[in-house]
Amino acid sequence: MGIDLSIINWRGHFGHFVAISTNKEKGGGTMQQITTGISGRKVILPSVSATKARVLPREEGNSITFANVAGRETTLDNELVWTFLNVLPRELQEVCKKLFFEGVVRRQNKYEMSQGETDLLNYLGSTSDITRIIREAPSSARAFEYLYLQRPTESIIDQYYVECKAGSHVNMRMLAIWENLPELIENLYMKFGEKILIDNIGSGPGLELIGVLQRHPGLINKVHVRNIDPDEIIIEEGRKKVEALGLQSSFEFVPKKAHEAGIRSAHLVILVGILCTQSPKSCVKTLSGVQFFGRSGGHIVYSTNQESMVIADPFTDMIMRLAGWFMDYKTDQQSWDLGVQAGWEPISQFFEHDLHFQCMTVARMK
Repeated sequence: MGIDLSIINWRGHFGHFVAISTNKEKGGGTMQQITTGISGRKVILPSVSATKARVLPREEGNSITFANVAGRETTLDNELVWTFLNVLPRELQEVCKKLFFEGVVRRQNKYEMSQGETDLLNYLGSTSDITRIIREAPSSARAFEYLYLQRPTESIIDQYYVECKAGSHVNMRMLAIWENLPELIENLYMKFGEKILIDNIGSGPGLELIGVLQRHPGLINKVHVRNIDPDEIIIEEGRKKVEALGLQSSFEFVPKKAHEAGIRSAHLVILVGILCTQSPKSCVKTLSGVQFFGRSGGHIVYSTNQESMVIADPFTDMIMRLAGWFMDYKTDQQSWDLGVQAGWEPISQFFEHDLHFQCMTVARMK
C-alpha cells in the first residue's frame, strides 16, 4: 500500500513550542504537518491522504486501535522506536514486535496477558516511572507532568513517552488551550458582567489555567478557578506553583473527587483529559453529569483523543494499552455529537497545531 509521508523538522528545544492552533467549526478539517519532539530529531507524520487510506474496519462498538492501522509496520522505521526496542532484552523485543505485528489488542479486563506480555510489562514498570504510575493509578495526572513539561528523564523508556508523537502532543494541547481560552473568558466576562467562576475538573496541578493567567495578567481579577482533583500530591504541586507566581487570589485547590467538591454554578467548566479513555456512552454520561457544575448560558471546554493519533503513532497505542492506558479515539464529528447527546450546545472546536490528535470542543449550557 502506498503511503504518503512527510519529513518534518523540529523547531525549538526542551519543550518550548511556538503555538499556532486554528479554530475549527463543526466537523472535520484538514491535517497539516507540524513539528514535534524535544531532541532535534526529524519526525515522520502522515498526511491526510495517508490517514484516510490506512484504517481497517473496527470491532463493533469499539474505538479503533493500533491493530486497525494498515501498514503500521512502516511506523517502526523510526529512530525513536528502535531506541525503545533496543533497550529491551532480546526476548522482550520479540514479544513487543509480535504484539505489534499480530495486532494483539488489550481492552481493559477483556484480555488475559501471556507470560511474555507480563514479563514485558514488569520490565517496563521497573525501568520507567511513567509506566509505573500508569499501572498504579491510570487516572492520575502525575504521569502527564513529564509530558506537559516535556521534562527530560534518564530513563530511555520515559524519554520515549516524552518524545513520541502521542506523548509530545500533550504539551501542544496545553499550548492550544493557553492560546484559545483567554478570548472565551473575556467573552464570558462581557456577557455576565461579573467575576468568571471556572471549575477545572480532574485538573491535576492545573497548569492549563495557571498558564493562561500567567500569560494574560489582565484576567487575574476577572476569574476565580477551582482546580479539583483527588490526588493530593499533584494538587499540592499546583498550589505551590500558584504561590510562587503570586496568583493565590485567583485559585482554589480542592483535593477531592468531583462529586465531593460542591457546586457553585460556574460560568466555565474545563474537562481536559478526562474523556480520553471513555467510550462514547460513558462520555455522554460524564458530560451530562458535569452540567450540575455550570449555569445556564455558561460554557464547557472538553477534550477527546482523535483517531489521527493512533493512525500516526500506533506503536505508542500498543505500549499504552499494555501499561493500562486504554485510549478511546474519536472522530471530530463524534466529539461534537457527544456534547449534543449530553444536552450541551456545541459552538466550535479547536485543535493543537492542526495535528488533530486532540480535539477541544466548546459548548454552551442551554
